[in-house]
Amino acid sequence: MLSPERVIQILNDVLPETLEEAGKEGIRIQEKGTDIKSSSKTATGNEAIDLVTEADLALQSIILSKLLRTELRRCIVMAEEDTKEVTQFTGEEDICITLDPVNGTKRFRDGSMAWEIVVGARDARQALFTCSHSPRLGYTIRIDEDNGIQEDGQLPFSGNEQKKVMARRFDELLEEHQVLKYFFAEQDLEIVKEDAPIPEINGRAGRNIAFVGGNLKGILIRNANVYDGILPVHFAKHSGGRVITFGREGSFVGETDLANPVLHKGALVYPGGYLALNA
Repeated sequence: MLSPERVIQILNDVLPETLEEAGKEGIRIQEKGTDIKSSSKTATGNEAIDLVTEADLALQSIILSKLLRTELRRCIVMAEEDTKEVTQFTGEEDICITLDPVNGTKRFRDGSMAWEIVVGARDARQALFTCSHSPRLGYTIRIDEDNGIQEDGQLPFSGNEQKKVMARRFDELLEEHQVLKYFFAEQDLEIVKEDAPIPEINGRAGRNIAFVGGNLKGILIRNANVYDGILPVHFAKHSGGRVITFGREGSFVGETDLANPVLHKGALVYPGGYLALNA
């Protein structure tokens, strides 16, 4: 039986070289510009969910192929794309490996520097390991339960935003959780739908990197996707921030359900939600 400590050790050993290889391939594909092959996975019409490029498929294959050579082949795998490697993991262990090979696919296709590869591991209770590698920004952050936060490289921007909380569906959440209205007023927090453009990278960084880089005070989200959606929680937990989770039945108490992901609007998500705040 694989222990959480062993899973963390394997990921810390294998991922640095693997992500460097995948990142170089991603940059090579991105440099094709308008010649990048892309398609739609489903018919929702939402590019944030539907869009898949040749890079998503290639990078996922590189990463999963390397993990299959380790004891992690016995784990459950939830990867965003449908590649042959996914079915080669046996799923006999209770620990789940998650992967978003290109988080920010639309930004990637449009030539932005701000896309990331996100790899995670969790059990039924908590995130054990979360890694975000941004090849074009030269930055990697790893968060795990044994070593806390480790960073390689430095983001080309830094912020100290003390008010803005990103919540794309705040009105929907407010209908279910009226306590949010009073909490945000009491804490003097401001709701925004997107992270603000950053001059240093000539565009938006995306939710995860904007939060880690201090350009957002917080992230409020319901039904976080399984592939990259809980990085803010793990970062806040280990950086002295604050995390409030809420359960799947509409009560503003309880835990986000990591053990039982469901399909929601074309994506696999964790029922419930969270508010993660930077320190």
